[in-house]
Amino acid sequence: MVSIFPSRSTAALGRRSEPEERRELGPSRRQVETVQRQLKEKWGKLTDDDLQQIAGKRDQLAGKLQERYGIAKEAAEKQIDEFSHTLDTANVKTMSRGQGGSKQ
Repeated sequence: MVSIFPSRSTAALGRRSEPEERRELGPSRRQVETVQRQLKEKWGKLTDDDLQQIAGKRDQLAGKLQERYGIAKEAAEKQIDEFSHTLDTANVKTMSRGQGGSKQ
């Protein structure tokens, strides 16, 4: 059985266990909740169940947008591209403020 807690040997050496390192690579719960809130603001017809089913998968989001809004796949993908661009822009601004300590 694999434990999520570091073994004594890795803890004693100051290293993190593999599951702990993997956990840090993904988005934080706060980031996920923020994106889910933004998705619901942009596409109000998406339900909490939809968001759980989508679980960060672009193709699932496109399918749900097609289903809820009756739009073509290409239109859904274009909207997702535009939404992704706004997220990328917001993340860059947040990161630059956090790293430099000053607002841009």
